[in-house]
Amino acid sequence: MFSPDIFQPFRNYWANDRFNYSVKVFFALAGVTLPAWYRGTTDEITPMVLGIIAAALAEVDDNLWGRIKALILMLACFLLASLSIELLFGHIFLFAAGLFCSTFGFTMLGAMGPRYSSMAFASLLLAVYTMLGAGESPSLWEQPALLLGGALWYGVLSLVWHILWPNRPVQQSLANVFKELAGYFDSKSQLFDPVANMNPQPSRLEVARKNASVVNALNQAKVSLLQRVRRQISMREQPFLQIYFLAQDIHERVSSSHYRYQDLAESFSRSDILFRFQKMLRVQANACRAIAHTN
Repeated sequence: MFSPDIFQPFRNYWANDRFNYSVKVFFALAGVTLPAWYRGTTDEITPMVLGIIAAALAEVDDNLWGRIKALILMLACFLLASLSIELLFGHIFLFAAGLFCSTFGFTMLGAMGPRYSSMAFASLLLAVYTMLGAGESPSLWEQPALLLGGALWYGVLSLVWHILWPNRPVQQSLANVFKELAGYFDSKSQLFDPVANMNPQPSRLEVARKNASVVNALNQAKVSLLQRVRRQISMREQPFLQIYFLAQDIHERVSSSHYRYQDLAESFSRSDILFRFQKMLRVQANACRAIAHTN
């Protein structure tokens, strides 16, 4: 029997959102390059890979139905961007007018919210990709079809990924919250050094910076949770909400400040009470790291 500890490094890598995202993109790229290489149609690889890159940039974190709607809207934007370039590429004035209108339209789409801004940016990027190969495209539909084929393949793979691991983004965001809380505990413990003539200002600045990171992580976790509990809270999502509220309660308690720390250091410079406070905060930091690693 193998000890469970030997799988901990693999679990840590899998819990990393960048590693998880990279694995998904790797499978998407392999899914188009290997079949094209096997068939000998290597000229199809480049536009399909560019479509995958654009779709990956436009991906949003949402529930299953929200992802399906986002995929449909993304493909519609990609089709409009790519096909308009192919239609107007040989007409200079019409091409300039169409490029201006599409750029303005996608910019306005991006102003509707963060999820639309990534989609608008990816659509403009796909238009640039289409322009790069428009002069060598043998037909009107070939390059848009390949670009949309790559985007559709990544979108379907992303849906399957979400079905297999629906709560992975929530787990990653909550793990990031506890990771930031651990750093905040460590920074806060530096304020309890029983040294003479203590200058707490550098430690306060570090604590403020860590506090901002915790607040940002909490906001990201809240958005990820709200995207999955828009209508009702299921039994599968209740534990994540409880963990989020626990992290929020911990942050409210540890972020409180009740006394001038330099006065505490001066009053208890010959006592071990501040060491005990410092030790307690560091123990809590290790506990938060342990929770983050379990995700």
